Amino acid sequence: MFCAKEHFWEKFAELTDLSELISDKRFATFALRHQNRETLLPILSNRLRKKTNGEWLALFRGSVPSGPINSIKQALEDEQIKARGMIVDVEHPTYGTIKQVTSPIATEGANRAVSPGPGLGEHTNELLAELLSLDSAEIQRLRNQGSVG
Repeated sequence: MFCAKEHFWEKFAELTDLSELISDKRFATFALRHQNRETLLPILSNRLRKKTNGEWLALFRGSVPSGPINSIKQALEDEQIKARGMIVDVEHPTYGTIKQVTSPIATEGANRAVSPGPGLGEHTNELLAELLSLDSAEIQRLRNQGSVG
């Protein structure tokens, strides 16, 4: 925990019952905390082991910027991901109904339509033709030499 703003560091120290770290000259600034991290990390680790991630996050909420380091499964089950409708069911031509992550950008009037991702090489010809202005003979030549799939 290396809070980039001093007021967050102080609040963190208070909430973890480590207020004595606030006046400890070794940890007085971000640079000093970084410089003395080999001393500080064991202190913080020992304290943070005393509660679960959920307990700490609930305690820090609204006071200290924080968040868990999630596995993919945990991230997809997060309450905010669910509340924002970030996971949707999409019909895939090969695999049937699959779950897919939507764009986190949700503005009024934004196109929220989702479709499955393309198959490997599905749009290669179109991209080579449109973006690189290659003709079909050049695309075929690249395919023949194994440059594109």
